[in-house]
Amino acid sequence: MTVDSGGHQLSERMALKLRERLDLSASELLQKVVRAELGRQELLAATDRYVADLVAEVGPPTAAQRTRAAAVARRLARRHRGEGLPGAANAED
Repeated sequence: MTVDSGGHQLSERMALKLRERLDLSASELLQKVVRAELGRQELLAATDRYVADLVAEVGPPTAAQRTRAAAVARRLARRHRGEGLPGAANAED
């Protein structure tokens, strides 16, 4: 047996797992996912507007500034993944 979710089929087994693990129906989960994606897209658009305004105000970043920003972004990404934490061997930080 399957559960119809807006024209897409969800197996009864998967629907049951959703209910057991997340206490959500497929429809509720879909609504949460769509809401999160719309919010993510709004944040990306706001970021694009902010960067465009900043470039208009102070000009584009230099090559050195871009290189430094890329290094900072890599370091933050490592920290987000749990690397570079106290006790971890990390020569760059």
